[in-house]
Amino acid sequence: MRFFLHLISCLLLLTFISCRRNTAEVTHNHLGEVHFTAQGLPEAQAYFQKGLLLLHSFEYDDSRLAFLQAQEEDPN
Repeated sequence: MRFFLHLISCLLLLTFISCRRNTAEVTHNHLGEVHFTAQGLPEAQAYFQKGLLLLHSFEYDDSRLAFLQAQEEDPN
């Protein structure tokens, strides 16, 4: 009986570990498209548009980072 409890515990642990979301591999390809004209360098515009898409997808932390990257690329 004890063996089966350990076995089930290990299997559940492995299941939870494999289902864990790895944020390093997250891509935002599912966000769609945005057509918003912004002035500035093309590199900054790409980050701005990514931030806008993330903002509309309620990904506030990631959108903030994208907007900050846009500011770093083009501080004007």
